[in-house]
Amino acid sequence: PKMDAVLARVWDYALPEAEGGFRMKMTEEFFLFHQIAHAAYHFTKGGCGIRPLIDIFLITTKRRHEEELLDALLKEAHLSAFYTHLCALSRVWLLGDKHTPVTEEMERYILRAGVYGSLENRLSTTATQGRARHLARRLFPSFHSLSLRYPRLEKHPVLYPFFVIKRLFGVFHSKKRKEAVYEIRQTAALTEEKRQATAVLFSSLGFNGKK
Repeated sequence: PKMDAVLARVWDYALPEAEGGFRMKMTEEFFLFHQIAHAAYHFTKGGCGIRPLIDIFLITTKRRHEEELLDALLKEAHLSAFYTHLCALSRVWLLGDKHTPVTEEMERYILRAGVYGSLENRLSTTATQGRARHLARRLFPSFHSLSLRYPRLEKHPVLYPFFVIKRLFGVFHSKKRKEAVYEIRQTAALTEEKRQATAVLFSSLGFNGKK
C-alpha cells in the first residue's frame, strides 16, 4: 500500500537530536503523518477508538509543522481525505463544530467499535467483495499475508499450497474453530445496508472500500 511505502522512508525524515549524537527524532511533519497513518491502519481494520483523534488534535494545536510538507506526505499515501474528515470530527467532539454527513458516519463507525475495533466493523469493510469472496479470501489468504505468518514461505513460494493446508488444519484447534464459526455467523448476519454504509464512508475517506 502507498501508506506503507511512505512509512518505510522514516529515516529520510529523522534528524539527530544533538550534533554528533545517535538519538534521532522525526521531523514534525513526519511525526504527525505517522500518527495519522497509525489511525488510518486501525480504522480500516475495524476501528481506531477515540484516542487518535485527541492525539492528532493536540499535536496540530500545540505543535508547529509545515502544512505543505505534511500535505505532500498525505497525498503520496492517499490519506488526505481521511485526515481532513478526522480533523473535522475531532473539532465536532472537542470544539462543538457541527457534524457533516461524513463525520456522522465516522462517529457511528468508531463508537460502535470500542477501543480496539470490532469484528462487525472489520467484516463490514468487505462490502465490495461479497460474502462468498470474503470467505474464500479467509480460507485462501494471499501469498503476502500467509508469508507474514510463515516466514519460511518467503524463500520457498512453491510451498504455498502446503502452508494453506497447514493453516486450515490449525483452524480445527478448538479455540480457532470456535473463532472461525463465529466469524462465519457474523458475516452471514451482517446486513447489506451496513456493508454499503461502510463502503460509502470508505470511499469518502479515500479508501475506496478497501482495507
